[in-house]
Amino acid sequence: MRERGVPEETINRIFDDDKDEENYEEGFEDRDEHYSYVEDRRYKKQDYGFYDSHVLEEVHTFADWTTHFRPQWHRGDVKQEDYLGAELLNRDLRNLVEPYIELLDTLVFLEETYGRFLDEYIHSKGRYLIEDEIAVLYEKYISERSGRKIIKPSGTMTLECKTVKLGNKLVWCDVYTFDSLSAFLYFDFFRGLRQGFIPKRCEHCGKFFLLTSGRYYDFCERVVKGTNGKTCRDIGAHKKYEEKCKSDPIWLAYNRAYKAHYARLLKKKMTKSEFLTWSMWAADYRDASLAGKVRIEEYEKKIKE
Repeated sequence: MRERGVPEETINRIFDDDKDEENYEEGFEDRDEHYSYVEDRRYKKQDYGFYDSHVLEEVHTFADWTTHFRPQWHRGDVKQEDYLGAELLNRDLRNLVEPYIELLDTLVFLEETYGRFLDEYIHSKGRYLIEDEIAVLYEKYISERSGRKIIKPSGTMTLECKTVKLGNKLVWCDVYTFDSLSAFLYFDFFRGLRQGFIPKRCEHCGKFFLLTSGRYYDFCERVVKGTNGKTCRDIGAHKKYEEKCKSDPIWLAYNRAYKAHYARLLKKKMTKSEFLTWSMWAADYRDASLAGKVRIEEYEKKIKE
C-alpha cells in the first residue's frame, strides 16, 4: 500500500483501530491526486461506497477470514478510504492465498478419487494389469461410485506444435499448456496408464511409485534413513518373509530347513554346489506344497533331509 502512495495515516487507520480520528489528515483524494486510489486502474471506473464492495460483504466462515481483511467499522468512524484500502488489501490477500488453497483442495481430491481408484480397484488384483483390464476396472469404478466423488476432467488443455533446434537439426515438439493443476494431473494420469505406467502405493513408506515393464512390486526402492542404504523393497521383502514364516507351516518348515543347510555350508559339511542344488529343489518343493500338490506331513518330513 505504501508503494502505491497510500498515506501512512490511512494505513494506520486500517490496521490500528485505536488510532484517533483527529490524527488523520483529510486530503486522501487531494487536488493533485498524488495519493488517490482512483489513479489505480482497478478503481477508475468504479464508485465505491461504504458497503457496496463484494469483498466487504459479511463473512461467515473461517475460510473467508483467510482471504479477507476488514476495517473496524463497528466504531462508527470508518472513512470511505478505509474501505478502499481494505478492498485493495483483500485483492492482494486473495492473489496470495487462493493458489495455496487450490493446491490443498487438489491434493485432498486426489486422495479421495485417484488414490481410491488405484488402491481399491487397480491393485485389488495384486498383479500388473494391461490396458484392457484397467479399462474394465475403470468402468466398474465409475458405476459403483455413482453420486460420490469420482475422477473427472477439470480445466482445459491446449496443444501447440513447435520446432526446437537440437544440434544442427530441427525437431517437432508437442507443447501442452494447462490452466490448472487438476487439468494436468487428469491428462498425465490416464496417458500414463495407457502407456503402462501404473502408480502404486508403497506398503512400507506409503508413498507412490511407478510400476513399469510388466513388473509388480509391493515396495518402492527409496532408501530408508538410518538403515545403511537399505530400501523399502529390502525391508519390506524381509518383513513379508518373516510374517509368512510365522503364520504359514509350509514357509516355517522351509525357513528352518534353509537355515540348517546354510549352517552346514558354513561348517563346510556341504559344498556351494550342493547347497545351490538343494536350495533350488527346496524352493520348487515348497511351491508345489503351497499349490496343494504335496501333503503337509510329507512335505515337513522330506524337506528336512
